Amino acid sequence: MIEQSYSSSRSFDAAKFIYNQTSNQASKVSEFMNSSLDAAANTILGAKNQSVRIDGAGLHIGGDSKYQIRIVDSMICMSDDGFKTAKVAIGRFATEGLGEYWGINTDILGGKLLIGNNLIIEAPNDHGIMQFKLDSTGAWLYNSQFVLASDKGGKFFIHPEYGIAAGSGELYTTDGTTVKPSFIDEDGNIIFDDSAGIKNLKIPKNTNFYIDATTGRAYFRGNVYADNGVFNGTVYATDGEFSGELKGAKGTFSGTVNAGTIYASNIEAPKIKGGTISGEISAADDNTWLKGVGLDINNGMFKVDSQGNVTIKSGNISWGAVTGTDEIDQRINNAQSTANSAANAASDAQDDADTARSNVKKLANGQTISGVTGTFISGTTIKSPNIEGNNIMVNGYFQTKDGSSITGYMGAMQGTDANGNTTYGVALSSGCRSGTMTEPYVIVTSAGVRLQGSDDTSLYVADGGVYIQRGSTNQNLFSMTTTATFG
Repeated sequence: MIEQSYSSSRSFDAAKFIYNQTSNQASKVSEFMNSSLDAAANTILGAKNQSVRIDGAGLHIGGDSKYQIRIVDSMICMSDDGFKTAKVAIGRFATEGLGEYWGINTDILGGKLLIGNNLIIEAPNDHGIMQFKLDSTGAWLYNSQFVLASDKGGKFFIHPEYGIAAGSGELYTTDGTTVKPSFIDEDGNIIFDDSAGIKNLKIPKNTNFYIDATTGRAYFRGNVYADNGVFNGTVYATDGEFSGELKGAKGTFSGTVNAGTIYASNIEAPKIKGGTISGEISAADDNTWLKGVGLDINNGMFKVDSQGNVTIKSGNISWGAVTGTDEIDQRINNAQSTANSAANAASDAQDDADTARSNVKKLANGQTISGVTGTFISGTTIKSPNIEGNNIMVNGYFQTKDGSSITGYMGAMQGTDANGNTTYGVALSSGCRSGTMTEPYVIVTSAGVRLQGSDDTSLYVADGGVYIQRGSTNQNLFSMTTTATFG
């Protein structure tokens, strides 16, 4: 019966309602429904010479007209050719395939709401029969594709042969009942953008996102955000930033690696630049050199400057090639003795210099007691009980102290307003880690004031009210509505 119903409906031209890449096509269905109801009303109001006959064969309406209605105990039927064929049937149907059921069989079934337990829709296309089925097992779509489109330009395309794609341009083309991605050529190959990135990476044309159903490859034109990720292969990127720990069995970097600390059993690179390198530095062969502008071991105990001057403060020098030669050993001992005497003299000179500096400081300050009572200026430090000025600028942070202990920090800090724009201001905090103030803190920017707790709770004042934020929930104390945060 379903096949018969489909066969009887083929005379209806549904192609005019097919959604393509032209906007506002969906409104055609509502226009058709309204115009059909208006036409039905006009037909009833303008009818004349209608005849009605009731006999043993049922109720006959229409007389000699080719448009007729017949009603029997289990069927209401309408025809447009004197009942050579039927156009509308309402009542009891019985077939060998489906058995007995009650329903409606017609070319068009229009309305605002379709209610039922199961739904099967079939339609022929260039590749066979498309079927959409909805039952207790779920929704099924065979031999077709799924398209989401908006009049504003966004499109989402799912095809079992090609995969999943999304974009705002011409994502697909239609030819009859064939819908094909615009980024696939006649041979089934992907058409990529002209521009290429690292490793000659290109994005499929007109797409912002595409997952290839055949290869499993995924293409993203924008950013990828994820809490976690696992990559079994190689990850390529033009740059990257890692706030946590980066672990790997091995890795190759063709550019520059910048990190606060790098831990590795072996590091191989043409150039290594860093503040501190711990462990063993070994040469691959006799032609490998340790090059630089200087060498400093153990805070100046052994030092070689850029001019080639060598400074050795303590330790011994062993000449393995001449050990046992009395004259050379004696010269070494004499040199060591002279060096020790020079070191002692330098130490005495340092003590004298420290004493002289202390005396000069006393003269400058008048007296010296615990703390600072006068003013002292060195090459890197200014000490004074009071500092006054019209403008005092600092690139780092002001620190407050209780004796020798630091109790807090005040300095520049960045925030973010409700529109995602970066704001600049000043913050107060009791802690600072790696140049950044830690929670809890108070921050004031052009967007407002916030008191940030250490348990992800904050109180802030911005345009529109006073808000309490806990996690991702914001509460306006005045309007009791949710709003965006800043800072």
